[in-house]
Order: sequence, then structure tokens, then C-alpha cells
Amino acid sequence: MKTKANLKGWNLIIYQLIESKFTNHKFNLQDIYKYENEFKKVYPDNFHIKDKIRQTLQNLRDYDLLS
Repeated sequence: MKTKANLKGWNLIIYQLIESKFTNHKFNLQDIYKYENEFKKVYPDNFHIKDKIRQTLQNLRDYDLLS
């Protein structure tokens, strides 16, 4: 099982975004998409940012870090 302490890459940056910007982890997908340009700065060669965001949110849910 993954914990906050051993997150890396996309999992880490999206989890940190959620922790810092969304009280009680209350957000929707569009809220996260608003940060797409920030993710592009970190991963400039990734041309499927929204797909990766969705995949990462699913990962975080599967790790029981989001509900």
C-alpha cells in the first residue's frame, strides 16, 4: 500500500496540489485541470496531461489517499 510518504512523480505533485489547494480534498476534475499549465512546466514532453491527471487521481484513489 502506498502512503503519502512514498509518493513520487505525478502521484506526488498532484497529491501535494490537492493538499495545499483544496480543503478536505473537496474538488472536481475541472478544478485540477486548471493547473494543467503548471504540470506542463514539470513534464514538458507530455502531450496528454489531462489523461495523466485522470490516471493519477485513480491511482491516488486506489491507494486510499482520496475518496
